[in-house]
Amino acid sequence: SHTLGAAMQSAGVEPEARPVVLFGRSLGSNVATHLAAIAPRGCFAGLILESGIASASAMLSRGAAGALSLAAAGSAGPATAPLAPGGGGRIGILENELKMREVTIPTLVLHGTADTVVPPEQGKALHAASGAQRRRLLLLPGHGHNDIAFSPRYFPAIGEFLERQVCTPTKAEGCQRTA
Repeated sequence: SHTLGAAMQSAGVEPEARPVVLFGRSLGSNVATHLAAIAPRGCFAGLILESGIASASAMLSRGAAGALSLAAAGSAGPATAPLAPGGGGRIGILENELKMREVTIPTLVLHGTADTVVPPEQGKALHAASGAQRRRLLLLPGHGHNDIAFSPRYFPAIGEFLERQVCTPTKAEGCQRTA
């Protein structure tokens, strides 16, 4: 949409600066997923979700422990926002699973198997719900919500995703490394 383009330009992201890859961690996965779901084709080149939330209501109904359930426990009900600007279906703002069906850009989901804030089942659900043909789920054994980047597989997985999924030969423009 023109509003998204204007916001990116005002943030200093010019069209020739592409490709732009969205990255969302924990609660930030909601913003990244929402943008990936509503953005015009070609606006973003990829989506990386780290310790992302598929469904806050599912976490709460299962009694998941952690900061998210404590923060949401006092709410009267799920907050909703339009799926797309100008109307369309309404969906909970912490409900990424349905939005993931609209995501068609290459997607990498990273989640620690020892995450007690956002259980790994949430990452599995995000991956399963994705509409992207090129998607990958990487579960990092023994890592939790705040130490996932310490896994020796974390940064190589992101690097491989960017090189193989985002910076393909047909998308090489804008992917050159500067020395």
